[in-house]
Amino acid sequence: MVAAIEITTFIPGVTDSKLLTAVERQYLAGQIIQSAKQVSIGQATNQEVDQLGIIAALKKAYAISMQNVHADLFLTDAWSLDRRPFLRAVKGDQLFYQVAAASIVAKVYRDQLMRVYDRFFPEYLWRQNVGYGTPAHITAISEFGQTPLHRQTFRRK
Repeated sequence: MVAAIEITTFIPGVTDSKLLTAVERQYLAGQIIQSAKQVSIGQATNQEVDQLGIIAALKKAYAISMQNVHADLFLTDAWSLDRRPFLRAVKGDQLFYQVAAASIVAKVYRDQLMRVYDRFFPEYLWRQNVGYGTPAHITAISEFGQTPLHRQTFRRK
């Protein structure tokens, strides 16, 4: 899940989404979406991750997110882009305000999607783990098997 955002308005508190609480991210995502000139989400399905691999699937998600976003330059979090002018930086979400804003919107969108999935498969605790392979989630997979939403190529470390 990735987001492409054009935003020039400064919103206090926007930083790397991993450094924020869920409540802070939710609030800031609303502010970002209201202030942004362009917002677009891109994602790859679990089947695409299985077929293409995680890197190619993420590239596809980036391409989808940028399809309708027009910009002279794209800022990324260490990702190279095909056929688009870009500036990338490791920890770009800590260096570029716009990348931080995009990371917040993408994370909130993903968390909301996981809450929807939780309604259909509550035994996997997606409301709490938002899709990460927590011990409780791994136990649920062992007990109930995988859902159509799980990647078939996922391997525990």
